[in-house]
Amino acid sequence: MKKIILSLLGAVFLLITTVYFLLLGSFPVMEGSLKIGDIDNEVQIYRDHEGVVHIDAKTRHDMNYALGFSMASDRAFQYELIARAGQGRLSEILGPDLVAADKLFRTLNSSYIRNDILTNLDPVVRKDLESFIAGYNYYLENSIRPIEYFILGIKPKKINLEDIYGVFVYLNYSFSPFMRNEIAYQQIMADVKHRDLKYLFANNEVDLSHRLRRVVEAQFIDYDDLLEGIGTFTGSNAWAISGDKTRSGKPILASDPHIKFSAPNIWYEANIKNEEEDFHMYGHFLPMIPFPGMGHNRNHGWGLTISYTDDVDLYQLDDDFYIVRVENSVIKVKGSTPINFNLKWSEKGPVVDEIVKTVNKDSKNIAAHFSFFQLGNKPIEGFYGLGRAKSFEEIKKATSIVKSPGLNIVYADAKGNVARLVMGDSYNRSHPFESDLVQSADRKILGAYDFDDKPHEINPENGFVVSANDAPKTIKEGIHHRGGWHSDNRYNTILESLKLRKNWDIDSQKMVQTASFSSHNATLLKLIGNAAKNSKLSQYESKALETLLSWKGHSRKDQVGPTIFHEMNIRIRKLLMDEMGDNYLNYCKAINSWTYYYRLLERPDDFWWDIEKTAPIEGRDDILMMAFKSTVSYLKGLLGDDISTWRWGRVHKLKFVHPFEKNKFLAKIFSHGPYEANGSINSINHIRRVKCNKGHTPVTGPSTRRLVDFANVDLSYGILPLGNSGHMLSPYYDNQRERFFNDEYRYQIFNFDLVKKSGPKVLTLRPI
Repeated sequence: MKKIILSLLGAVFLLITTVYFLLLGSFPVMEGSLKIGDIDNEVQIYRDHEGVVHIDAKTRHDMNYALGFSMASDRAFQYELIARAGQGRLSEILGPDLVAADKLFRTLNSSYIRNDILTNLDPVVRKDLESFIAGYNYYLENSIRPIEYFILGIKPKKINLEDIYGVFVYLNYSFSPFMRNEIAYQQIMADVKHRDLKYLFANNEVDLSHRLRRVVEAQFIDYDDLLEGIGTFTGSNAWAISGDKTRSGKPILASDPHIKFSAPNIWYEANIKNEEEDFHMYGHFLPMIPFPGMGHNRNHGWGLTISYTDDVDLYQLDDDFYIVRVENSVIKVKGSTPINFNLKWSEKGPVVDEIVKTVNKDSKNIAAHFSFFQLGNKPIEGFYGLGRAKSFEEIKKATSIVKSPGLNIVYADAKGNVARLVMGDSYNRSHPFESDLVQSADRKILGAYDFDDKPHEINPENGFVVSANDAPKTIKEGIHHRGGWHSDNRYNTILESLKLRKNWDIDSQKMVQTASFSSHNATLLKLIGNAAKNSKLSQYESKALETLLSWKGHSRKDQVGPTIFHEMNIRIRKLLMDEMGDNYLNYCKAINSWTYYYRLLERPDDFWWDIEKTAPIEGRDDILMMAFKSTVSYLKGLLGDDISTWRWGRVHKLKFVHPFEKNKFLAKIFSHGPYEANGSINSINHIRRVKCNKGHTPVTGPSTRRLVDFANVDLSYGILPLGNSGHMLSPYYDNQRERFFNDEYRYQIFNFDLVKKSGPKVLTLRPI
């Protein structure tokens, strides 16, 4: 027995030692000097004490080359997975479980559209991309591959333009939920009777009179589960404050885009400059893209939020629909035979029966018209233009050339401008009020509205531009700008907070951006208190009610109130949606389901409150008390008899999920957490759950927090959930995690003199 134990211990020690040395061997080069043949002059790559890369180059080519080199050194495996996802090539390395995801992205990554975009790519943009690719591939070819590649038994793939385009495809999927939403609506329409269905939609005007010849029965595959650990966008906050409302007299820009938590996190921070064109930009870069998704310099800066403009229409075609073309491809599958995937294109767009998982012959021939499928889209040039703009007019031009993705660009500049610009197409439809549902084939897209007709917001009189995935408040009369927006909850909470002061500074803005508060909480608490007056409660329930009603609405991990409140919300919503049956879970996770919920809270006697399977006719107050009583009973069983111990942090714990999460052994090594977290669904600090059957486990939230005062661009503020490196042994892998959970910030250093004084690690690339 002793020998067996010693042998097992020896095997474990050998495994740990092997893993350690594989990690150590692929450690990023951060200091010293390297001779490289593909650059023109010496390039200094500084890594400050937070791990942010600062690139000081003489030429444009060298700057982009060094950025590619640095990204590859820190994030090669993560970026390859995202590029593969966007190309429909995950099954090739991860096996048959990913075939469904590959079919989705083979559809989105149409060869016809891809060829149009890449063939017509601006030559200047192409040259920058080629410089970046050269630096990226140099690192891959001349370094030991990261351990994840050894585990999968593959070698890093040299990247090309199609890989970068694949990332854009993946991001577009994450930015547009409408294909899955419309399928859910269609099912609910078929199943729910005797209820006013207009409340379901974010749009105020919906025409439900037109019925399809055939009822569409389908279930949208849960692709987010298949893509666990890769990271998808789920929302965002951003705002800009005019200099009239700040202490410094210059605008302040705030942004915290919401992305599913992953290990590593998504954003890569880099401060890049070159002498050749006097270019300098501090950027937050998306995977494998050398143009900042968000950035700032001394002149201007921008953040982004998902616009949730409805840019996808689904149509049910007749059986004899005209096939415009067929795109054939082969999906390679690890450990299995290849799969031929044939994608039919109709005049409306690709036929997506396999993606939406139609369940019978009468529900087939579903075609998708998606803004990303339209010729002339310039997403790569658009992001390039944002980073290269020298004026507000150039920012507008860069935004205007993008048909997809649908984003809000929240902007501020040193001259005093603040704005929210809508990126992506908004459609003029023949029957606009039917766009939330699967439509018949005779419905048409008449064209896209002009850029100037979109609901932008520029230098508003009140001095505040706020974007929180809400419906724009500036839609012009006669323009049918449709969307699947969130409720105004976060928008109102942010705007009401900003109106409290006229002398904002960075320190006070930190408090706003990290506020785990929603102004709507007080409204619901009042309704609960009033309902309780007519309900018979036990002594124990009364004590729980007293705890709930004394809560001030802040969802912080050390408080008890949010535990009761948010558990009640889950239960109220489930009772409210009981008529939906199995479709409840699909609709419940849609962000506009909160609009439906808040609308009905204002209508205490609406039939939606009635539970269909019970004899009495219930109203709002009945449901609130049913939810409250079951909440108290549930939490008592889960957390114990002592109500004072029901801390929010006990049930609100997040995990940074690695793509290896589905392997229980590897998950223990590569994933991180769980960690107790402040915040909640609908709070400004939007660390939240997504699904309605997984408790309160948050899976998404701020992917970074940024605050820039244009009176002092040299030192702005930010934080990442983990760190800037994707290498587990790097000191910059999770060095920011503790501060992130404590609602703290660090400096974002723009001034290179300050960078050099901070004692950075320095790597010099020298030409041969």
